[in-house]
Amino acid sequence: MPLGCRNIEPSRLGAHEVPVDGESDRRTVLYTVANNAIVGTLLQLASLVRHADDLFCDIADECQKVLDRTDSISKRIQGVDATISKLDAKQAII
Repeated sequence: MPLGCRNIEPSRLGAHEVPVDGESDRRTVLYTVANNAIVGTLLQLASLVRHADDLFCDIADECQKVLDRTDSISKRIQGVDATISKLDAKQAII
C-alpha cells in the first residue's frame, strides 16, 4: 500500500470524548456530538485547502520552469535562424 504524501487531519471526526454528567440530557449530548463533527469537518476542509494550495504552488513553479526553458530554446532558435538567413548556398565553397 503506498504511503500518503499528504494526509488530511483530523482523520477521525467522532473521536472526541463527550463529557456526560448526571445532569446532561440526551439532546445536549447529541448537540455536542454534532458540534464536534462540524468542527472536525471544518478542520478537515482547512487541511485540504492547505494541501491544495501547496499542490497549486508546486504546479505554478513547474510551469515557470517550463516557461523559462521554452524562452531559452526560443532565443536559441532565433539565433540559429538569424545565422542561417545570412548563409547563401550559391556562395558556399564546397
